[in-house]
Amino acid sequence: MVLLSPDATQEIIVITHNAPAEYGRTAGGVVNYISRSGQNQFHGSAWEFAENDAFDANDFFSNRNGKSIPPLSFN
Repeated sequence: MVLLSPDATQEIIVITHNAPAEYGRTAGGVVNYISRSGQNQFHGSAWEFAENDAFDANDFFSNRNGKSIPPLSFN
Protein backbone atom coordinates (compact mmCIF):
# COMPACT_ATOMS: atom_id res chain seq x y z
CA MET A 1 0.00 0.00 0.00
CA VAL A 2 1.30 3.41 -0.96
CA LEU A 3 0.13 6.43 1.02
CA LEU A 4 0.54 9.60 -1.00
CA SER A 5 -0.52 13.12 -0.19
CA PRO A 6 -3.84 14.23 -1.71
CA ASP A 7 -1.91 17.13 -3.25
CA ALA A 8 0.23 14.65 -5.20
CA THR A 9 -2.82 13.17 -6.96
CA GLN A 10 -3.44 14.29 -10.52
CA GLU A 11 -5.88 11.66 -11.72
CA ILE A 12 -7.57 8.42 -10.62
CA ILE A 13 -9.07 6.14 -13.26
CA VAL A 14 -11.31 3.20 -12.35
CA ILE A 15 -12.05 0.61 -15.06
CA THR A 16 -14.77 -1.79 -13.92
CA HIS A 17 -15.46 -3.92 -16.99
CA ASN A 18 -14.25 -4.45 -20.56
CA ALA A 19 -10.69 -3.50 -19.67
CA PRO A 20 -8.31 -3.19 -22.64
CA ALA A 21 -5.85 -6.01 -23.32
CA GLU A 22 -2.97 -4.00 -21.82
CA TYR A 23 -4.32 -4.78 -18.32
CA GLY A 24 -4.28 -8.55 -18.84
CA ARG A 25 -6.86 -10.85 -17.31
CA THR A 26 -8.35 -8.95 -14.42
CA ALA A 27 -11.30 -10.19 -12.45
CA GLY A 28 -13.22 -7.22 -11.14
CA GLY A 29 -11.55 -3.98 -12.05
CA VAL A 30 -8.45 -1.87 -12.40
CA VAL A 31 -7.56 1.31 -10.50
CA ASN A 32 -4.93 3.60 -12.03
CA TYR A 33 -3.41 6.29 -9.86
CA ILE A 34 -1.52 9.05 -11.66
CA SER A 35 0.68 11.30 -9.54
CA ARG A 36 1.72 14.83 -10.36
CA SER A 37 5.16 15.46 -11.75
CA GLY A 38 7.66 17.75 -10.12
CA GLN A 39 8.15 21.41 -10.92
CA ASN A 40 10.96 23.89 -10.62
CA GLN A 41 9.03 26.11 -8.21
CA PHE A 42 7.93 25.29 -4.69
CA HIS A 43 4.18 24.85 -4.29
CA GLY A 44 3.22 23.69 -0.84
CA SER A 45 0.20 23.16 1.32
CA ALA A 46 -0.58 21.72 4.71
CA TRP A 47 -3.33 19.38 5.82
CA GLU A 48 -4.14 17.34 8.90
CA PHE A 49 -5.88 14.01 9.30
CA ALA A 50 -7.24 13.48 12.78
CA GLU A 51 -9.15 10.47 14.08
CA ASN A 52 -9.88 10.13 17.77
CA ASP A 53 -12.57 8.94 20.15
CA ALA A 54 -14.12 12.44 20.43
CA PHE A 55 -15.24 12.19 16.79
CA ASP A 56 -16.40 8.55 16.81
CA ALA A 57 -19.71 7.12 17.93
CA ASN A 58 -20.06 3.98 20.00
CA ASP A 59 -21.16 0.91 18.03
CA PHE A 60 -24.49 -0.77 18.62
CA PHE A 61 -23.26 -3.80 20.60
CA SER A 62 -20.93 -1.86 22.90
CA ASN A 63 -23.65 0.69 23.54
CA ARG A 64 -26.16 -2.08 24.30
CA ASN A 65 -23.77 -3.71 26.81
CA GLY A 66 -22.93 -0.39 28.49
CA LYS A 67 -19.30 -0.31 27.31
CA SER A 68 -17.70 3.03 26.58
CA ILE A 69 -15.84 4.02 23.42
CA PRO A 70 -12.30 2.57 23.40
CA PRO A 71 -9.56 5.23 23.48
CA LEU A 72 -8.24 6.18 20.05
CA SER A 73 -5.76 8.82 18.96
CA PHE A 74 -4.46 8.83 15.39
CA ASN A 75 -2.92 11.87 13.66
